[in-house]
Amino acid sequence: MLTFGVDVGGTFTDIVVFDEDTGEIRVAKVPSTPANQAEGFGDGLRALDVDLPRVSRGLHGTTVATNAAIERKGAPTMGIFTKGFRDVLAIGTGQRFTGGLFDPRFRKSPPLIRRSWRFEVDERMSHLGKSLKPPGEDDLRAIAAAVQEREAESIAVCFLHSYENDAHERHVVAWLKDALPDRFVCGSAEVFPQVREFERFTATAFNAYLGPVVERYLDRLSEELRKNGFCRDLLIMTNNGGVSAASRTARFPVTAVLSGPAGGVAAGLFLSEQLGLDDFITCDMGGTSTDVCLVKNRRPASAAQRIVSGLPLRIPQLDIITVGAGGGSIAWVDTDGRFAVGPRSAGAVPGPACYGRGGKEPTVTDANVVLNRLSPETRLGGAVTLRRDLAEAAISSLAEKLGTTDLRFVAEGIVRVAESNMCGAIREISVERGEDPRAFTLIAFGGAGPMHGCAVAREVGIERVVAPNCPGNLSALGLLTSDLRHEIARTHLALLEKADLSVVAARLFQMGRQAHALLASESVPEADREIHYSIGLRYEGQAHELDITVDPDNLDRKALERAFTGRYLDAWSYLPTDRSPQIVTLRAVVTGRTPKLVFPRLDNSARQLGEAEIERRDVVIAGTARETPIYARTSLPAEARFWGPAIVEEEGATTVVPPDWEARVDGVGNLIIQAR
Repeated sequence: MLTFGVDVGGTFTDIVVFDEDTGEIRVAKVPSTPANQAEGFGDGLRALDVDLPRVSRGLHGTTVATNAAIERKGAPTMGIFTKGFRDVLAIGTGQRFTGGLFDPRFRKSPPLIRRSWRFEVDERMSHLGKSLKPPGEDDLRAIAAAVQEREAESIAVCFLHSYENDAHERHVVAWLKDALPDRFVCGSAEVFPQVREFERFTATAFNAYLGPVVERYLDRLSEELRKNGFCRDLLIMTNNGGVSAASRTARFPVTAVLSGPAGGVAAGLFLSEQLGLDDFITCDMGGTSTDVCLVKNRRPASAAQRIVSGLPLRIPQLDIITVGAGGGSIAWVDTDGRFAVGPRSAGAVPGPACYGRGGKEPTVTDANVVLNRLSPETRLGGAVTLRRDLAEAAISSLAEKLGTTDLRFVAEGIVRVAESNMCGAIREISVERGEDPRAFTLIAFGGAGPMHGCAVAREVGIERVVAPNCPGNLSALGLLTSDLRHEIARTHLALLEKADLSVVAARLFQMGRQAHALLASESVPEADREIHYSIGLRYEGQAHELDITVDPDNLDRKALERAFTGRYLDAWSYLPTDRSPQIVTLRAVVTGRTPKLVFPRLDNSARQLGEAEIERRDVVIAGTARETPIYARTSLPAEARFWGPAIVEEEGATTVVPPDWEARVDGVGNLIIQAR
C-alpha cells in the first residue's frame, strides 16, 4: 500500500509518497497554482505517477484557509448575537494587536462581519448556565429573511455565556440549518467553548468566514480524488500538529489556518527521534516565507492565540512564528532610501526573475544565483530552469537605485537582510521566551532553508545545524509522520481551594469520551488511541492560564497547587502572594497513532566522497569568491565528512556549508553540520 503527503506552499507544492511494502520514499516538487491549489495537488500526484487505488492514507497541508483569512477573501458572513452585544466584535479589548503602541498611523483592523450584517436576538443565558430568556421564533424568521435578502453564504451564532450552556445557540443553529440548508452555520460554543466573549466571537466569525471557501475546496478535491480511485478519507494537517478528517476540517476551518507550517514541526519531531535530539528549532524557509518553532524536551511550544489579519484567533495551535523571508522575497528601496527584503514575494506567479516567467524584481533566489550558490543547471520543481542573465538584470536594477555597479555586493546584502529577518524570528521564539538559542540545534529545511541555515545559526549562536533528508519536501514528509489528534477544551471557573474535584474529574472524563468518539468516527482502533488530560490554572484576576497535566483518577488539590506554582515560577520568576490559584480551563487531548515511515540506511558499498563531487565553481561566501566543491547529495556515502566551503545539491534544495563548518553524513543520509 501507498501513503502520500501533499503540502502546498506559496511557490511550490511538495509531494512525498511512501511505499509501505518496499520502504521506498519518492519525492517531487511542482509549481503551486494559487488560483486553484487543487491543480498543483493533482500535478504533484501525476509527477510521481501515484496509483490512487493503492493508497491507504492521503494527507494534505493546505494554505487555503490561511490565504482567505489574510487576504480577506472569505465568504459573505452574517452574525447573530445576544441583544446588546453585536458590537463586541468591533469594541474588542482595547488592545492593539498590530502596529505597536506608539504608531501614530495605527488603524484598527475591521471585524470580519460588517455592522449592518450583525443582527441581535432577544435571548439571555446567565453566567451560571441558567436560561433566562429563550430566543423567539419571530426573531429567527426575520434573520432568515435577512440572510436571503443579503445573499449571505455563512452565519456565525454568538450568544453570551454559551460556553456554560449552549442550549440557546444549539437551537438557533439547528433552526437556521433546517431553514437555510445551503448556508454554512456554526455556533461559538462548538468552535471555541471558553470564556472571553471577544476572542470567542472572533474565532466563530473566522470559522464562518472561512467555512464555505474551505468546504468548496475540500469537496472538489475529495471528489476529484474519488474519481481517480482514492477511496479513503483525505486527512488535513491542523494547527496543533496533528491531522483530522477533511469532513471535520470543512466544519472547523479555523483549525487549519496553520496547516502548512505545522507539517514542518511534525517532521522535526520525527527527525529528532532518529537523531536523539531533545531541544531544537525548526526553520522552514520556502519560496514565500520562513516558519520557525522552538521544541524543548520534544514538546513544541504552543500558543494561546495568533494574530491573523490584525485580529486574534484563539484556537489551540503550535507557537510558529512566520516572517516574510523566502526565496521569492523581493528586495526593494523605499522612498527614504531604506533597503529591505520582503515581506512582499514574487510567489509562484511570476516568481523570481531567474525563473524566466515574467518576474522583473530582484529576489533572494536571484541573489543566490548571482553569488553562484545556485547553479543555472538547477531545475526547480522539475520544470524551472534558472537563468543567470535575468537574475543579474534584476539585481542590476536594484544596484542602480543604491548607486553601485557591484552586483555581488548587492546580492550579498539581499541575502544578509533576509537572514537577519530570520534571526529576528528565532530570537522571538527563544530569547523573548526566556530560552537560550545556543542550547538548541537548528533543523533547516524547505527549498531554501539549508542554503541559509548555517549563516542564521552563526548569528544567533547555534553551533549545530541539521539539513535533513529530502529537505525541500520535509513539510510534506511531516504529514506522513503525523498522528490523528483532537483537542477538547471547556471553561470551568472555580477557585482551586473551593473546587469540587470530583465534578472536575467527571467533566474531564466526559470530554475524554467525546474525544474518543471522534477517533472512533475516523476508524482508529482503541488500542492505537492515547489520551492526556490537563487543567489550565491562573492566579485569580489574571488574564492567562498555564496548563498542568493531570490524572482525573487521582486529582489532589495540594499536588495540583505545587505543580502550578512550580510552573508559574519557572515561567515568570516570581509568585504572587496575595492571590489564590483559580481553575479556568479543562482540556482533553486524544491522539490516534498511525504507521510511521522509516528512512532506509545508506548502502556504503564502493562509495567514496570523491565520487560525489560533480564540479568545482567559484562561489561568493562572506564577500570572497572561493573555489568550492559541489557534491551530489544522492551520491554521498554514510559517515562521509568534509569541511566548508562546500555546496551539496539535490532535487528540491541546496545546502551551503560555510568555511569553518564541518559536515557529516549520518547512516540514513541526514547532513549534520557543526561549527568549528
